[in-house]
Amino acid sequence: MWTNKTKILWWIIALLATLNITTIVTIVVNNLNGKKKAGAEVSIIVDPETRPINGKYFRHELGFDNDQMDAFQQSNRTFNRKANKIVEALNNQKELMFEELQAPNPDSIKISAISTEIGRLHTQLKEATAQFYLSLTKVCSAEQKEKMKEIFTPLFINLPTKTEGQGGRHGATNEKHDH
Repeated sequence: MWTNKTKILWWIIALLATLNITTIVTIVVNNLNGKKKAGAEVSIIVDPETRPINGKYFRHELGFDNDQMDAFQQSNRTFNRKANKIVEALNNQKELMFEELQAPNPDSIKISAISTEIGRLHTQLKEATAQFYLSLTKVCSAEQKEKMKEIFTPLFINLPTKTEGQGGRHGATNEKHDH
């Protein structure tokens, strides 16, 4: 009789453990799905030190109305599809470059070809960004265009940053580059 009770208790413990694990997994999955849905609006990060630019930002900072928001969302979707593909390709090329640099005998011709491809991809990314910018300015008032200019300046103009330069010089400037 004691062994039957022990078996029953073990089955109950196993059942409760399985139920707890299932509950935890369900909560985690639902939280992840909720974050994906809530984060469905993709943000543009102009400068890592600034807040991301998304539809809420344009509505708040530029005062976009509903029609302008529709235009933003359509342009943003197109831009993000293009930009994500380009950024993925850029990252792949950077990995290839780093792998080649780590090779026992790095091939300078291969490194040059990868560098050329990285440059081509940067060009595509700037062109996609320019198209996105132009599509938004089509629906902006003159005042909104000025604010857009401020928002997008870091993407097109290298702003100097203060860093410690080589040789211990303080306050030397380095250009910021997007990668």
